[in-house]
Amino acid sequence: MGVERRSHLLFAAALAALTAGVLGARDLLPLFTAMSLLGALIPDFDLGFRHRMLLHNVFIGAALAGLPLLAGVFLPVFPASMLWGLPLGFASHIFLDMATFQGVALFYPLSRRRFRYARLRSTSRLANLAVEAISTLIFLYALMLNYA
Repeated sequence: MGVERRSHLLFAAALAALTAGVLGARDLLPLFTAMSLLGALIPDFDLGFRHRMLLHNVFIGAALAGLPLLAGVFLPVFPASMLWGLPLGFASHIFLDMATFQGVALFYPLSRRRFRYARLRSTSRLANLAVEAISTLIFLYALMLNYA
């Protein structure tokens, strides 16, 4: 398994809180954050089958980014801005997994080449704690920005 699930979820929540105000979704922060948490879980639905390939690529991210666009067109009454949490959470997951030795096959199925920007051990308790601590600080800062 890659980065711990808790690390993925805390990082996604932090980015959701930080981004909600920018997207005009501050009033929908709980729903926006919930969508981001769901988006952060989606890549690991491929566990055991071509992990970090099948659901860890830009094509899945693009499909998720299309959902709020489609909702805005076909469901104009629906608050589509909250759906931007899905691709945000997905992207946060990919970003963290790219910091590991295994990396991520960003362009699968066109290419099996894996991309990474660091070589951290995904099982490293210290690395996961660092992500969780930074995520918590970002989340608290974002809450102060959005609600102060």
